[in-house]
Amino acid sequence: MDFTSRLAQACQKGPGTRVCVGLDIDPAKMPPAFSKTPEGMRDFALAIVGATHKFAAVLKTNLAFSEAEGAEGVLAELVQEFRRKYPDLVIIGDGKPGDIGNTAKKYAKKLFQRYQFHACTFNGYLGPSSLEPFLKYGPDYGVFALARTSNKDAAAMQDGMYTPPDGGEPMPYYLWMARQMIAQQTDASATVGLVMGATSPEQIKGLQGIVPVRHPLVIPGIGIQGGDLAATVKNAKPWSFVVNSSREILYGSSGEDFAEVAARTAEILRDQINEQLALAA
Repeated sequence: MDFTSRLAQACQKGPGTRVCVGLDIDPAKMPPAFSKTPEGMRDFALAIVGATHKFAAVLKTNLAFSEAEGAEGVLAELVQEFRRKYPDLVIIGDGKPGDIGNTAKKYAKKLFQRYQFHACTFNGYLGPSSLEPFLKYGPDYGVFALARTSNKDAAAMQDGMYTPPDGGEPMPYYLWMARQMIAQQTDASATVGLVMGATSPEQIKGLQGIVPVRHPLVIPGIGIQGGDLAATVKNAKPWSFVVNSSREILYGSSGEDFAEVAARTAEILRDQINEQLALAA
């Protein structure tokens, strides 16, 4: 199944869902019932996804959290387990690679062949050619390029005005990056999407007229980072989008009810997004 269709199908589950569960598994924050080992991380991730999968369209696994703990093998096993048990979920590897030549090829191989993610995040700062090894995997895969991120100091670089070298009209750098990344997609390549932070929903609106709606969005920044859900959904509505939530879902409780709390948090977020979509209709 091509990536665009896979994502659309995932978002149609139940009453519809745009929830992305972020698996930023930190052993220090897991409930005490789990050992602070790769095996404990695996068991916690399985419990969280088992509780939340029916409310989610996407899982986004942060590679740094696994690799820092020596849990690369566990992560590869988890992805296979998720693909087998929950074939309706899209699984994104959040590693934000960005390099050139043979190094970029190895990053693409790691994410799409070793871990077998359906999609990955990507940092395009080194230029459009760095995206090519990922695109060559074809339309069954997705690549979400960083455009306007959710961190507090993103504006310092991403909102600065940029004058294109071809003499075109100046535009914010995040728009230039978005335009350059999506321009690389062809009918035979992987689907290029964008990462756009909910902490600056007006920048999501700024994509209109520049980014065709066939390019999906992953939107972090709701919850602890303070993103505005109503404004985000209103401005993102034309695109296929998912809203990521990590810490709020993972660590809502450290007690025996952690999975129940995670499921309830994911369900509430799903319903809030759907409510805002209805209001924006």
